[in-house]
Amino acid sequence: MSINELSRKIKGVAKALDSRDHFAMILILLVGMSCFFCGMLYERERVRKDIIITSSVTEPISADEYPVVEKAQTVASSTIKGSYVGSKSSHKFHLPWCSGAQRMSEVNKVWFTSKEEALAAGYSPAANCPGI
Repeated sequence: MSINELSRKIKGVAKALDSRDHFAMILILLVGMSCFFCGMLYERERVRKDIIITSSVTEPISADEYPVVEKAQTVASSTIKGSYVGSKSSHKFHLPWCSGAQRMSEVNKVWFTSKEEALAAGYSPAANCPGI
């Protein structure tokens, strides 16, 4: 079958259908697609879990407001020996649970009990550790 023959058959079918048939086919197609997408949206909403906000914080919370015991529970890989940990090589200090502090080797860590002690020793706060 050549392309010309196929084209003539398609045109013959299109001529056989009048405008009401075209309208009905398009309407059925649109209704079917609408039902399909509505079903997808319904399933997405049904599977979604509700998020419940129990409290909101209006001001940033500083690290000094939390006791060291809570900080120790958030750090999984190392033992806390103070409130702040500094790096011997970079002279930056972090909170113990910050990613920079957790990537430091134990040999490179210097522990401080307060922020003032770290500043007095010549260390500066790490920019990638929020809360300092």
